[in-house]
Amino acid sequence: MAENRVSTQSPSENININKLLSLSELLPRERIKLDVKVNNWQEAIREAGKLLFNSGAITSEYIEAMIKVAEELGPYIVIAPGIALPHAATEAGAKQTALSLIKLVDPIYFGNPDNDPVQLVFGLSAIDNKVHIVALQALAKLFLSKDLVNQLFKAESISSTIETFQQAEKMLNK
Repeated sequence: MAENRVSTQSPSENININKLLSLSELLPRERIKLDVKVNNWQEAIREAGKLLFNSGAITSEYIEAMIKVAEELGPYIVIAPGIALPHAATEAGAKQTALSLIKLVDPIYFGNPDNDPVQLVFGLSAIDNKVHIVALQALAKLFLSKDLVNQLFKAESISSTIETFQQAEKMLNK
């Protein structure tokens, strides 16, 4: 698996961000968990954060920083119907650019009247603002395909979830 750490390079260096930010590299099998049971949005963020932490992408402090950001700024992290994207500032403990995904058994409310309840929670860590924006753009393009989003909601296995991301990558590379 290709390494997506770019922290040894300064933002001014000429790096191939698209190569570094393929969805399959950002979201490997070990950072996907289905059928997760939580009682509230804070637990959902912690579960998504644990996957990032366990893979070495963030420090434990980053998880609580994601919750604090959501408390302070409100449910803006619910970016589309049924989908949340918690994240925090790089300096809160991001060690590499990465995504995690949990699919909740029972959707929960984050407090966003337009896009609640949430069933898919993507945790995001990014090592700098430029990479953060590019990662968000890759996800946004995926979310523009209603068919692919529906496949994510219906996915019953990690393999089918990964297949959906592979389809998205093929679309993005056209």
